[in-house]
Amino acid sequence: PSKKSLDLKQRIPSLFFEQHYPIKEICNILDIKKTLVYQCLSNFRKFGLVYDPNKTGRRTGCPCILQATDTGFIFNLLQSKNCSYLDEVQERLFQACGIHLSTPALLLTFHRLHFSRKCVSGQARERNSLERARFQLKLATLFRQNPQLGARMLMSCDEAAKNNQTSARKYGWSLKGMRCVQRR
Repeated sequence: PSKKSLDLKQRIPSLFFEQHYPIKEICNILDIKKTLVYQCLSNFRKFGLVYDPNKTGRRTGCPCILQATDTGFIFNLLQSKNCSYLDEVQERLFQACGIHLSTPALLLTFHRLHFSRKCVSGQARERNSLERARFQLKLATLFRQNPQLGARMLMSCDEAAKNNQTSARKYGWSLKGMRCVQRR
């Protein structure tokens, strides 16, 4: 059985009450069954609408406990710390808003906010144009203050014991269609 459109159902009361068509003729004109006509007329008498407003648009399951401020908090948290684990987001949500949210509900909230889980690229993680500009400015002021220093006298030290990749997270959250860049 195909679902009939709302505009088709809205013609039934006007045909019956205003133009005084019998139910059989309404069925022939609109090519619908008698039960639909009776149902629409019954709903029109009860609610003033051709459908039951109490039955349409109902969601199944538990009602959502998150308010707009809570989802805004989650959105801002993922924007600022996009490489957070789910339990970290749950903990921060509980500390800030006093709400304990299950993992599936949190994932559903991420989906509703248009976030997706992505790999964090190493190249994007290492690149920071602001830090690079700061370093170049520091070198320029150093060479300006000490003109006897030449570029050949510059020595860089490699921190072999510390590796940024070891503490980095492999996956993060970002808006759909955007790259995931880890922020420090």
